[in-house]
Amino acid sequence: FGRAAPLARPRALQECRALALRGRGGAGLARLGKSLRFIRVARSLRLLRLVKLQILLDKVLENVDSQHLHIAVDMMKGVVFVVGLNHVIACSWYAVSINQPEDTPAWVRHIHFTPEHDISYRYLTSLHWSLTQFTPASMEVFPRNTYERLFAVCVLLFALLVFSSFLSSITTLMTQLRSLGSKHNKQMSAMRKYLRKRLISQSLSMRVLKFVEYKHRTNYAEIRDCDVPILNVLSEQLRMEMAQEICEPKLVLHPFLQKYSSQGQLAMRSLCTRAVRRQSLSIGDVVFDRGVRAEAMIFPIVGRLYYTQASVDEEDSDVESNAHASSAVSPGQWCSEPPLWTEWTHLGRLNAWRHSEVLAVDATKFAQVTLRHHAVFRCALVYCAEYVERLNLRASMGLLTDLPDDSDGCKAADDLFDALAPPEGLRRFWVQLMDRLGRR
Repeated sequence: FGRAAPLARPRALQECRALALRGRGGAGLARLGKSLRFIRVARSLRLLRLVKLQILLDKVLENVDSQHLHIAVDMMKGVVFVVGLNHVIACSWYAVSINQPEDTPAWVRHIHFTPEHDISYRYLTSLHWSLTQFTPASMEVFPRNTYERLFAVCVLLFALLVFSSFLSSITTLMTQLRSLGSKHNKQMSAMRKYLRKRLISQSLSMRVLKFVEYKHRTNYAEIRDCDVPILNVLSEQLRMEMAQEICEPKLVLHPFLQKYSSQGQLAMRSLCTRAVRRQSLSIGDVVFDRGVRAEAMIFPIVGRLYYTQASVDEEDSDVESNAHASSAVSPGQWCSEPPLWTEWTHLGRLNAWRHSEVLAVDATKFAQVTLRHHAVFRCALVYCAEYVERLNLRASMGLLTDLPDDSDGCKAADDLFDALAPPEGLRRFWVQLMDRLGRR
């Protein structure tokens, strides 16, 4: 503002006006037109910064999973847009007033700005007037001539459209923000009522409610397949590749499955799609129990499990004390590998110490997938023979367990084979897999 003129009439425009006055005839006007075109191009290039800022903001939000934060950012974008729009209107309102002839009434002259009123005060006064056109507010500034009145009418009509749209979007976002919590609260209230009406014990009710709260929190941190219906339009191969990239990093922590993946990517892709399932566990949940036929190999991915070799009373609910007396199974480890290679009955119990997530590799489907891919089948034959040898050796020493073998691969002698059927080379493994597929 003014020193008023510098803000409303940029220096470049003053130079263009001087150029036109100095020029004679068409030459001056031609140079003036070129200068104005240059200014327009320069301003257009400055607007590209806003486009780059929007792209940068979108990239940042892609890595943010909080729906609350997305809604808050959308609200802030609306506020920034309205403030920026009012800045342009405020500058234009001041420019209209100071460009009136000296003998014409204008709001700038009516306010009687004094030298103490610096440029920031004048700008804020104009911005205040602009904001009052968007909201039901008033101030001491009014149009004083025809041009100012016309400008004010145009701003009012424009504000009627813009501000109503802005209010509508803010109302919608606030409704979404409230509904995020209210929907969950209604569901939790219905759950408590259900537990009371069904006379569920207090201890089990607490476990149920804690697990529901845990799943509610984790659902915001991860997106499930059912939350993205558009996944149904993907081809089967694309879905298989996505499943592979989700599961494979957890599975290849096992040395054999790492070699399995390197020998056959197609086999690993099929394995992750058809044989691997994800399972959620609440505190104290039993993954498998002693004396039960084993059906899957377990990979913890979230939380912590504990394995107890000895028999555990079914009514024992002291989860934490059992965990200290047992072997912990944490993410990056695995257990219950034997059912992939032989008939196996669990020798202990595996419980969840805290809310956990595990990947379970189904033994039957693992055999089906492996039989279809010859490259990994040969690798599996060799590994199976060595693994069952180690099992028989441990059985002879009374060291059988569902936990992984810490040995690096020792060979068993013929006289150490015990209750487990010893492998008869690679042919036995083929018969074993085919027999399992036939029974199941």
